[in-house]
Amino acid sequence: MRYEKIMLSKNQLDYYQLFEKITKLPKRDYSLRQLAHLTGFSYAKVKYTLERIAEIVQLIDPEQAALFRQGKNLAVEQITISLNTFRGVLLKEHSIPFQFLLWLVKEESHEVADFLTENFISFSTLSRNIRELQNYLKHYGIQLSLASCTLVSNDELLLRQSFALPFLDGHARGSRTFSPLYHRRKPLAEAFGLCPAGASLCQ
Repeated sequence: MRYEKIMLSKNQLDYYQLFEKITKLPKRDYSLRQLAHLTGFSYAKVKYTLERIAEIVQLIDPEQAALFRQGKNLAVEQITISLNTFRGVLLKEHSIPFQFLLWLVKEESHEVADFLTENFISFSTLSRNIRELQNYLKHYGIQLSLASCTLVSNDELLLRQSFALPFLDGHARGSRTFSPLYHRRKPLAEAFGLCPAGASLCQ
C-alpha cells in the first residue's frame, strides 16, 4: 500500500481501496448499505466512490462500468476486472506522479510548462501531488526537481533503479516494498532501458 500512498492522491486512494475491498468480498450481490458496513466507508462515500470507480472502469469495459452505476446494489459476482487492471488504468490516466515520470521518459526535451499545459494543471497542483514521491526519493539521496525536470543522485545505479521502480511496481504487484534497494537483487535490464545512459533527466 505504500506505493499507492505515494503515487495516488487522497481521493484516488479511496477509489483504489474500495475497489480492493470489493474484490475480496464473497461473490454475490450487495446493497450499498451492506458494502458500507463491510468496507468501513459511509453510505454516502460508498455511493460517491462507486460513481468515480465507474468512470475509471468505463475506460476498460463500458459493460463492467455499468455494474458500478446500478444505484442501490452491486453485483460483485459479475465483476471481472482485476485489481491490477483497475490500478494500472488509475495510474496511467489519473496519477500525476506516474504521468510526470512517464512524460520524463517519453519526451526528449523537458520543460515543466509543457507538462502543465498537456495535462491542464497548475504548477502548484503538480507540486502538491508529487510531494510524497519527492520526500520518499529524498530519503535515498535522490532529488526530483520539478523546475529542471531532473532526477539527481550521486549513485547512478540507485538512480536508474529508483526511476524504473514506479513503472515496474505499477504493472506487477507482489509482496515487495516500494524501495529502490529492492532491485539490487533483481535483473536490471528493464530498469536500465527506461533510463538510458546520458539521458538529461538522469544527472
